Amino acid sequence: SAFSGCENLEEFICSESLTTICSKAFYGCENLKTFTLPKTLKKIIYDSFEGSHAELFVKDNPYFEIKDNKIAVK
Repeated sequence: SAFSGCENLEEFICSESLTTICSKAFYGCENLKTFTLPKTLKKIIYDSFEGSHAELFVKDNPYFEIKDNKIAVK
């Protein structure tokens, strides 16, 4: 729940060292508009973005892709 409920968070670009997004990390971040997943990301817990309306992006990640603004395993 690292950023859970953070009302001022609008954009998040992950560090290239990030490998996991834990449960409810961005839960309820209603003002989050964009989130960019790094190519190093290997694990995302299913409820990480619950309650967030962010547009999701992927930077050359071999494990995940975005389909209909949802994270999908390749």
